[in-house]
Amino acid sequence: MNKPHPIKFRAIHTKTRWRRSDHETMANALGKTRGARALFDHLNKSINYATHGEPRYVIVWHENADEGEILKPDHGQWDGLRHAPISRTDIDAFEKQKMPPGDEVLEEYFRPASARQSALLAMPAPEDKAAEVSTLAELEADLQQRIELSRQLSAAARQALLQRNEGPPRRVDVQTSAFVRSADVIVEVLARAKGTCEACHQPAPFRRARDDSPYLEVHHRTPLSLGGEDAVDNAAALCPNCHRLFHYGRTT
Repeated sequence: MNKPHPIKFRAIHTKTRWRRSDHETMANALGKTRGARALFDHLNKSINYATHGEPRYVIVWHENADEGEILKPDHGQWDGLRHAPISRTDIDAFEKQKMPPGDEVLEEYFRPASARQSALLAMPAPEDKAAEVSTLAELEADLQQRIELSRQLSAAARQALLQRNEGPPRRVDVQTSAFVRSADVIVEVLARAKGTCEACHQPAPFRRARDDSPYLEVHHRTPLSLGGEDAVDNAAALCPNCHRLFHYGRTT
């Protein structure tokens, strides 16, 4: 009969950023044989350090607990480890992504809560950066950059930033340009599709309220911004999902 392994152990190396290993007890997970101390001190001979890289952190938690610990080596401590609490919300987010944020973000867990809070509140508000952009593309690029930064924060850090958001979002004026597209190309491509997406070959997901026609979007295979022609042969009628996939996604 196999022993239960309720202690979850995730090692964060310089190469492998989320190596999974579970333990029977917390003592085993922290110890000098197979645990965190053994990992950091290169005492666990079953670990291929060339493959995984140098161990930087370990996160341990009981499968039924609301909080765990993040650990790093510190030979000034009695057990050779520096301990810091980490919420189960953050752990579950890392587990889902199979990847924690960068080391600079993980280091924040080891700072006193008051110091982390002060540092967060000292950061400029996200909206302040938006005032510097001048085009719609720059505004979208700035938003995507801030989204990536937000993903690297812990849930607690993000909540601290959310608490200072007050009132409606700031409105900024931006410059924009657009192509004057051929209405005939749009109508001809939609007529060719006959209400079926030309990528996934599924019926349009809904109908337009304006005229009850199947809702498909006309997409240029070679974008107009890259010199593509506004022509029927360079266009496809796509459902919104496939259209977003062509612009922002990948299939593998």
